[in-house]
Parts: sequence; C-alpha cells; structure tokens
Amino acid sequence: MAGMELLSDRIKWLYSNRNMSQSKLARAAGVKAPSVKDWEEGNTRGLRADVALNIAKKLNVNIDWLITGNGSPETAPTVIDKNSEEYVHVYLSRVVFQAGYGAEPTIEEETSGELIRLRRTFFDAHHLNAARCTCFPVEGESMQPLIYEGEYVIVDTTQNDLRYIKDGKIYAISVEGLPRIKRLFRKMDGSLIIRSENKNFGEDVIRGEQLNTIKLIGRVVARIGAKPFE
Repeated sequence: MAGMELLSDRIKWLYSNRNMSQSKLARAAGVKAPSVKDWEEGNTRGLRADVALNIAKKLNVNIDWLITGNGSPETAPTVIDKNSEEYVHVYLSRVVFQAGYGAEPTIEEETSGELIRLRRTFFDAHHLNAARCTCFPVEGESMQPLIYEGEYVIVDTTQNDLRYIKDGKIYAISVEGLPRIKRLFRKMDGSLIIRSENKNFGEDVIRGEQLNTIKLIGRVVARIGAKPFE
C-alpha cells in the first residue's frame, strides 16, 4: 500500500480504520501506552514478532503489511493459514553478536521486521515460548566448529538470570557492552567462566564482584546453519 513505508503511518491507519485510540491499541498489542506513542511518533521503527501477531489477530490486518508496509492491510493475515498450527514465528533482531572479538556494537531492542518461521514441535518439545525467543546473526570464529560465522542462533530470552545458568550451556551475553556467544560455567567462589568452542581463543574469568558488567541476553537453544547443532 503506497505511503505506508513508515510504521508511524501504519499506526495512524489503524487509528483511522479500526477505530483505535492509543490506549485501545496498547491493549490489543499487549503493550503499554508509551510504546504505542513511540510507534506513532516514529521513535520505534519495527515491531516485535509477538506484538505484531497480537495486533494482526485482534484487528484482522495483514501481518506482512503491518511489519513491512507491503501489500494491503485488509488482506487476510498470513498468520492465519492452514499451517498456522504447525509453525510459529520468531523475529530476526538487528543486533549482530560477535562470536569472536571486535569493535563494541550498539545493542538495539528493535527488530528488522523479518520473521523466521519454525516448526512448533521444536518449541513444544523443549518447553520454549516462541514469543520470548529471538534470532541473531553471528560474526566471528570463536565458536567454530559448532557455530560458524554467518549462521543464526535462536535465543530464549527468558533464561536471562546469571544466578540460574546451566553449566556448559551456550548463552548470548554482553560483557561491558560487547555482545558474545559463549559457553558459561559458574565456579564455587561465584565467578563466571566464559569459554569459546574454538581452542585458539582464550578463556575469560569474571570475578563475582565484576558480574555487574555482564548482561545475560538468554540461552542459545538452536542455530540455523549447514552443520548440526550440538
């Protein structure tokens, strides 16, 4: 639909054509009113997958149009089709996580608007909430041969508490603003071991008093690539 390239334009269309107010749209989307205000004013350029799905279902609009501006808003939502029970959607983040070492990036909460469609059976089997998972592209070689540069990882963002990490599992973390994907281990003294899969990369130890420099994004539960995930 012409003239709907910006999310703010599509939000205004919803106000006009679905008799929405800021508070009504917030309730339909499952967010707070300030978030809707940011959409309306152009401060946020993309919608999280779970939020877009809520709006598409409750307001009967085309999710592709809602996310990208392409197509017609009145078209039946792509989330409602014969495969809707078989697949779930995970959003692709703009963040590029460094599996090796590189310049410090900016962590953005917004998404690219792209959805990854995955089979529901995977999430059900592992007791995962797809709406709380996200997908990141990987740069760097420190997790080879397990995860290769250019591949994608699925991250469960509910597992984001350093107190409850599972030793030896792979996590997406940020250390002093530098995102990494690493295996994590807790030591008896409360410190944290950050370990690469690639033996050419060293091991880091974060002491207990330094743990406030760590932000745990979530646990890596799968990767999308050419080789099997272990």
